Amino acid sequence: DFKSRGDFLQYFPYKINGMLIAKFAVILYNFIKRYFIFKRSYGILKKKFLILLFALTFALSACQKQPQEQEVYNPYIEVPFGNEGVISILPQDGIPLANYNRESFKRDDTTNVITYTGNEYQGLKGIDVSFHQGNIDWNRVAADSVDFAYIRMGYRGYTEGILHTDTKFYDNYYGAKNVGLATGVYFYSQALSVEEARREAEYLADVMADMPVDLPVIFDWEINYNEGSRTLEADISQVNDYYRAFKDVLTAKGYETGIYFNRFLGYYSLDFAPLQGDVLWAAIYKNAPDFYYNHQIWQYTDKGYVNGIETQVDLNIWFKEKEPKVVY
Repeated sequence: DFKSRGDFLQYFPYKINGMLIAKFAVILYNFIKRYFIFKRSYGILKKKFLILLFALTFALSACQKQPQEQEVYNPYIEVPFGNEGVISILPQDGIPLANYNRESFKRDDTTNVITYTGNEYQGLKGIDVSFHQGNIDWNRVAADSVDFAYIRMGYRGYTEGILHTDTKFYDNYYGAKNVGLATGVYFYSQALSVEEARREAEYLADVMADMPVDLPVIFDWEINYNEGSRTLEADISQVNDYYRAFKDVLTAKGYETGIYFNRFLGYYSLDFAPLQGDVLWAAIYKNAPDFYYNHQIWQYTDKGYVNGIETQVDLNIWFKEKEPKVVY
């Protein structure tokens, strides 16, 4: 006979949830013992019961599920970056995601022009130009199914930081307007402080007095990788503040604004929450846009060809939501 629970447990063969199974077995054993205490067959039943008890204990312990290793929650996601690579980013909460159907983009291998045929958006064809494109025949440009044009209004020098007006600005602005293209302007910024960004906006507004635009004014801040560039060691986390300063000046003067960026700036610098409502212009040189967050304009090449422009030119698509069809 077992004189104590400890005597019983020393014979207990398995320790997986051992205490719980052992407690159950001891209670059951004592119940059977008391029940059959006046029975002659107590000794025989006890032996059979012990055999059954140990078989039950073995079966229960064998059936115990091994604890599964819990998956570690990873808030990061992988997004395309570079030609074929990926990076991990922490998604910004509440920011609309891009939802363009990749199968709806078709590239013309001769001109590099990409058209969008999706049902949700109308893909408007656009260019952006500066003095680099030389003399432009805007009538031929308009006849080549171009819908909008962004003109470089000015820039800050990348070494000494002096403000300049693009030497072809007036020709391009009036040329695009006169042929009926939707016309906007952008400023190539090399600002290294909020005050410099504010001054760039003031400079643009002064030059463009009495020159209306059809599209939001774009802040184009980029790192210039040439030797001696002021932005080589720039703190890109400050670009949010630079854009805000630029925007505040122009908003007060009645302009709408937007920001141009590539994947590096978009993923490593920009805070997209304050940018909602502004035009987002992403430069992604691929056959279809793959930037994670929603953007209205996609620049897909700097090697495009358009009638009326002798050099290669930047090509863009502006995604405009289609008006729902009314069924009567």
